[in-house]
Amino acid sequence: MHSLLQFLPEHPVAEQERLATDWLARPAAGLTAAEAATLAAQIVAVLRMPALVDLFAPQARAEQRLAGIAGGQVIVGQVDRMCVLPDRVVVCDYKSGRHAPRTVEQTPVLYLRQMAAYRALLQGLWPDRQVVCVLVWTELPRADQLPDSLLDRHVPTPGGGGAS
Repeated sequence: MHSLLQFLPEHPVAEQERLATDWLARPAAGLTAAEAATLAAQIVAVLRMPALVDLFAPQARAEQRLAGIAGGQVIVGQVDRMCVLPDRVVVCDYKSGRHAPRTVEQTPVLYLRQMAAYRALLQGLWPDRQVVCVLVWTELPRADQLPDSLLDRHVPTPGGGGAS
């Protein structure tokens, strides 16, 4: 799924579902035709989510590595998609687990720490822009924009936890 979400935005919208289905239908994927079609539909649903338009635009970056110091900690990681816009930086990480939280407030702490660390690092690079963090639950699909108030509780501090 990650590979297709990285690869498909480079292709015309009209071809994306066919390309996904064809790729998933290869014998190496080990999926039945029905499973390939279902997974392709999930992937295309993620690509079409209005909340993710900027992340799948031509200027967006896939598999963007991040490294630096924030809150006295070394932060090293990689976001699945990132887009730098004139007024904001949008980052997202895909979560493919079948057990997505019911609400954004129930997001696992590990993910909140990860995204808070990325946000802190990016705020240092672009202090004049808002940093928007999104978790995409690919099985549903659903995009959760993480509120600043939630991420603020998990900002990296010297001696505290960081991203991975």
